[in-house]
Amino acid sequence: MGKLTQLEEVRRERKRKRLVKRITGLAVGLALLVGVAFFWQQIADLDLATQVEDLIASFGSGSGYPVETPGGIVKTMFDADGQVGVLNDTNLYVYNKSGKQVKNILHGYNNPALRAEGGRILVFDRGGNGLRVESKSKNLFSITYDNPITSADLSSGGNLAVAVGSSQYQGQVIVYNKRFEEIFRWLSSDTVLDVALSDKGNTMAVASVTTVNGQIASTVRLFKFNSEQPVAEIPLTGELVVALRTGDGGLFYAVTDQGITAITSGGKVEASYSFGGDPLAAFDCSGGKGIAVMLGDFKENRSLTAYVLDEKLKVKGSAVLNVRPELLRHDSKGVYFLADNKVYCYTNTMDLVDTVDTPDARCAYIQGNRLYYTTSKKMDRVSVSRPEKLPKESSPYSAG
Repeated sequence: MGKLTQLEEVRRERKRKRLVKRITGLAVGLALLVGVAFFWQQIADLDLATQVEDLIASFGSGSGYPVETPGGIVKTMFDADGQVGVLNDTNLYVYNKSGKQVKNILHGYNNPALRAEGGRILVFDRGGNGLRVESKSKNLFSITYDNPITSADLSSGGNLAVAVGSSQYQGQVIVYNKRFEEIFRWLSSDTVLDVALSDKGNTMAVASVTTVNGQIASTVRLFKFNSEQPVAEIPLTGELVVALRTGDGGLFYAVTDQGITAITSGGKVEASYSFGGDPLAAFDCSGGKGIAVMLGDFKENRSLTAYVLDEKLKVKGSAVLNVRPELLRHDSKGVYFLADNKVYCYTNTMDLVDTVDTPDARCAYIQGNRLYYTTSKKMDRVSVSRPEKLPKESSPYSAG
């Protein structure tokens, strides 16, 4: 009788294990089905589908750097969602980290300009009529306007804003969502100078100019897209807006011929910085917090002064430059610029930390600890050292 009881217990235990196994299998299967259903629901969205196609397009190994370049005049180099982008006067190129060319399109624009955000690359013909948005794998949007394009901007959320001429008004700004459906249009009685979108794309700043009693009068207007009326208007009387840029923390920077004004997305003037009568030579706020500017007249003084400003436009550091920069870049680690076939790297307090020889360089771009630069025949890559601050025993010194 005892043996029979043990046998029944063994059978019950086996049945219990089989039941648990079946239940577990059903749960795993159900989870897989839910996961697959979710995946296909998401893959139908343009953004995710494009990301998958971009990932596939980026696969493959190149022969390493340097790589031969097809020529042309390089306008800029940029971060193409972790890859290296190059815009020249005829084409747009993207290379992966092993040197494989993953994109090559002929844009055909006379004066190409570029913005890159969230895996999307905007190229437009400033003063011309053509505009296109690309991913690494395909064209997402192309349009030819009847009137010339003044400026355009992309948000990381996918919205696109285009300032373009109008036959009936001085200018207009058209906003598209990430599916390139028009969601907003503003008609201006003033000449539109520039446009900028907040990171999420739900706020837009527009700079325009007119004359009042013979004096230049610029205005920055902020818009939400549920009303054609601006939520704020910031007059900059006597100043000409050179550019509008989006900074960290929801700030817009209005760069003028006389200074910089930081504006919140709600329309409050957060801070301002005056150039003190010095001419603006260059500026950049494409990465990191704050903005970098170069002031002065190199032709007259044989020097320029570079400043790094924080988000509130307070000076973090400055340095006198005895070379003439061909470009200026500001990112989270500091400032770098190309001059006389060298790239000079500074911290955010404008301490020089590295100088890299770049023979015959026409343009340069730093990604991580790699410096990419183009010449008339090739694009090469070298290592660069960019500590965020100098060791205590080091001392700052000027370029040149």
